Amino acid sequence: MEVLAEAGWVGWAQIVVAVGGLVWALVAAVLLGLRWKVPPVVATAPLFLHGLLLAVAGLVASSQVDTPGVEPEVKASFVASSVAMVISNHTLAIAALPSALVLLLGGAAAGVRGRRAWGAPVLVALVGIAAALMPVAGLFQQVPLPLVVIRVGLYGIALIPLVGALAGANSLDNSREGGLVAAAAFATVVAVGESLTIGQLWSTGFRALAVVAGSDKGAYLKAMIAELQGYGTLAGIVLALAAAPAVVALLRPPVDLTEEEILSGATSPSTMRWLGGALALTVPLVWGAAFVAAGPVGLMTQVAALFASG
Repeated sequence: MEVLAEAGWVGWAQIVVAVGGLVWALVAAVLLGLRWKVPPVVATAPLFLHGLLLAVAGLVASSQVDTPGVEPEVKASFVASSVAMVISNHTLAIAALPSALVLLLGGAAAGVRGRRAWGAPVLVALVGIAAALMPVAGLFQQVPLPLVVIRVGLYGIALIPLVGALAGANSLDNSREGGLVAAAAFATVVAVGESLTIGQLWSTGFRALAVVAGSDKGAYLKAMIAELQGYGTLAGIVLALAAAPAVVALLRPPVDLTEEEILSGATSPSTMRWLGGALALTVPLVWGAAFVAAGPVGLMTQVAALFASG
């Protein structure tokens, strides 16, 4: 409850979206399993909303501290509440995980049936393994070992249904939709893990700040900002790798139609069907925007300025 209180209305919105989004994801996953061509942009809407809310949290927090002409004490309280808001919303990003995992399974159920092509799954497996192993580099940036192990395991497990979803390549069934839905869900799983890590690093840093001597706080904050910038770069690389399968799922060519399918009047995916899949790429894009909007450096610079002026 304390996390929700500090997260503000955006945190409560995350919970509402999580509950409604899980029901939405379950329905979409069942329909994918029943071979319905569910538009990926529709199926992944809850994942988009979670990323959007994290971005909103960052923008709200920034607006609180960019208030000119206030007393230093008031400014300090604004900065403190803003930092707490962003940390809590990074933690609450875990609310997106159930919906993402359900959609991964639904995408796999759609993709493993019908004719297959193995080029895309192999490529995605290699990229996914790189994304899953990248958190190990966090050990050199003070990320706790349990958090590294959990993320490597989580990303690796999520990669299995993703590869299965991309195995199907027949344009006549819903393999295309399954692959795109699973790819967007995988990107969300990775974004959740990285968001939790950023929240943990913030919390650890501020707990340590409380016991640092007053004369040393400025130097400590500079070191903390540099460390968070370094981890932000690593998280950006991980997110980019996690988004790559969605691009592969969108651009991969379908298997050639058989003569029988051509004679029966079967056609390749329509423009609207392609567009419904392309819009699913907004899911990893909005998570990337959220990490920029809710990044620590701007707020941490405000904290450092307060200590310097005090």
